[in-house]
Amino acid sequence: TDCHGNTGDDCCLLPSSFSGGLVHFLFWPLGISVIGANIVSVILSLLLIPWLVILTHRFGKSKKEKIIPPLPLYLEKVFDRYRIFLDHLLVHPAKALLAITFLLLLLLPLGRSVPQSLYPEVDAGQFKIFVHFPGGSRLSVSRKESIAIDHLIRASLPPNTVTAIVSNIGIKSGWSSIFNPNAGTDTAVIDVALVSKNHRHYSTAQAIKHLEPIVRKHFENTIFLFKASG
Repeated sequence: TDCHGNTGDDCCLLPSSFSGGLVHFLFWPLGISVIGANIVSVILSLLLIPWLVILTHRFGKSKKEKIIPPLPLYLEKVFDRYRIFLDHLLVHPAKALLAITFLLLLLLPLGRSVPQSLYPEVDAGQFKIFVHFPGGSRLSVSRKESIAIDHLIRASLPPNTVTAIVSNIGIKSGWSSIFNPNAGTDTAVIDVALVSKNHRHYSTAQAIKHLEPIVRKHFENTIFLFKASG
């Protein structure tokens, strides 16, 4: 079964060697490593492991008395106590329900501190603001409001902690417009760059949390979406 599985993996990765471009660049090292590991495992399972078993049975010392290591004995005691605890819960269901409810009430305040993202938070010192001005706004109006947002961001954060603010307003002409997240003259993407974290006492997430209510309060008819970079 192991040989058939290894052969199947090799057959799946073999076509990557005939591909070109990015597929070949990404999967060629992976295919070489997997095929090599499968070949080594087949050699070990067919040649080395059987001989080791034979030599162990032939020249190994037989132990007449079976010595039980301490770890299984300890685990057996733990499982016995766990069974006794479960029996006690089944005999007294009301007490068990009250204990579980009390435990949940104790753990409930910790829910806000549990991370909600799959990846840990990174303080990259940069974040984006996706802006949607009132529908149908002309480019000149969007530009004036972007300048006002720029000044508000610099005034709301501690001084000398913002290195650059770049506002991409509207869409460009030509093929490059397909790579632009803006959908028209009433949208913009504002890139904010902060100084290194050694020269500021707040994180990128704290800056976003601080700016969101301020910006939305000053520009009530504009939609903002903050996203940390990095």
